[in-house]
Amino acid sequence: RIGTGEQGSESTLELDPVTRAEGERLRRLLLDRAATAPAGGAHHEGELAVLDPRWIRYAPVSFVAPML
Repeated sequence: RIGTGEQGSESTLELDPVTRAEGERLRRLLLDRAATAPAGGAHHEGELAVLDPRWIRYAPVSFVAPML
């Protein structure tokens, strides 16, 4: 059991372990899915982020803002 850090209640997080065999099966499943993902910037399910080069123009602002 892991405490959540809250002071107001008795919230805890309980981790349920898996067997080594189940862990290996999950590992193979996840690695196989990554290997079969489409290449070349095509959107696919599970994509977390895409770098948009247009955002680079805002980089100088991130250095100037703390000095204001």
